[in-house]
Amino acid sequence: TGLGEQCNESIARDREVFIKSYNERKDKERLFRRREELDKKERSKIKTTPSKELAEKRAAEKTALRDQIVRERQKMEETMRKDREREERTKKEEIEHAKSEAATRKAQQAAARAEASDRRRQALQDDARLHRNLLRQEEEY
Repeated sequence: TGLGEQCNESIARDREVFIKSYNERKDKERLFRRREELDKKERSKIKTTPSKELAEKRAAEKTALRDQIVRERQKMEETMRKDREREERTKKEEIEHAKSEAATRKAQQAAARAEASDRRRQALQDDARLHRNLLRQEEEY
């Protein structure tokens, strides 16, 4: 039952970590899409340009805004990638930890079985020696 409980706890932890990371990723993607929609709305607005200077100024603002949006998008994609990598790393570490615990438990169980087997063998040898001594004493008697 101990192994079953440990497995259930491990599964529950994995499920919680997955749900949390999934929700965070979805929130980031939702925010990303929302920003893109706002960007599209901003670009789709028709702006009248009364003068050439104003038109140039607005064009410069648009390119600056576009560049800023691109930078933010790249930054967001980078953080999302790092988050995925971190999640994968922690998952691998948890799996390795579980494997090493299982191997340790297996080794301990094998050692315990070997020790019990040695004790049984020693007890049988002691019983056989005692029995031979009793037979020898009966013969001498």
